[in-house]
Amino acid sequence: MIRLLFSLLLFTSHLCASDEPQNFWRLNIYDNSGQFTSNAVINLTKTPANACLDGKWFQVKVLEFNAMEAETFPFTNQLSYRFDGNKILLGRNNRCDSYAQLAGELNGNTISGSYFLFGLGWSKDLGTFSMSKVDI
Repeated sequence: MIRLLFSLLLFTSHLCASDEPQNFWRLNIYDNSGQFTSNAVINLTKTPANACLDGKWFQVKVLEFNAMEAETFPFTNQLSYRFDGNKILLGRNNRCDSYAQLAGELNGNTISGSYFLFGLGWSKDLGTFSMSKVDI
């Protein structure tokens, strides 16, 4: 009986995950001089993600990306995000002591903020970013 209930619970949670509403965004990243460096279309999912940072993190699915420079944003790495009110943190958070972060603020259907790297005892400002909701 317990095994049956557990199986039903797993099946139901799988159905709920597949019915998750899509949350698509176009992400643009700029260097410190304001020059465009890369963009992507991403889906902010409700699937939990592992992160070295405190908080409740969710997976980011990168649907497509275009990088003008070889070393821009780590789109091919596992990415995660979290909201704290209207503030968002998004980036490579599962690699402890080598974080690539976008930190911004939600304003309607747009988000903007700064792009930086940081670790234990160091940080490097790389530029800015903007995101806008898109329908796919």
